Amino acid sequence: MLGRVGATDLAAACTQSPRAPAPAIVAPHAGIGAWGLDLSARDPAVRPGDDFYRALGHRLDTNHIPAHRQRRGSFDELAERAHEQVRTLLAGLPPAAPAGRPAQKVGDHERVRLW
Repeated sequence: MLGRVGATDLAAACTQSPRAPAPAIVAPHAGIGAWGLDLSARDPAVRPGDDFYRALGHRLDTNHIPAHRQRRGSFDELAERAHEQVRTLLAGLPPAAPAGRPAQKVGDHERVRLW
């Protein structure tokens, strides 16, 4: 059973105005572009049972694998972009950083490493 103070607090809580809704969080768009199955790219002349990959799109005709690669996909593109960003960061390290500092250690290590 609620005491006198408990009942009063409960009644006051029920009559308070509701809180304002939290502002909506807008997520940034992905940097990799549109994704998913592009049905507008399918070839209606090819039946999926005959050649599934060509029936679902022209990717085999338009997405060429570079000669120095075994494959090409979205994860490969992300890896290439990440490696380029790391190379840019490492190129920005000062060549004469103070001894013992992280910039000096990382810079020395990466200067002798072959990319």
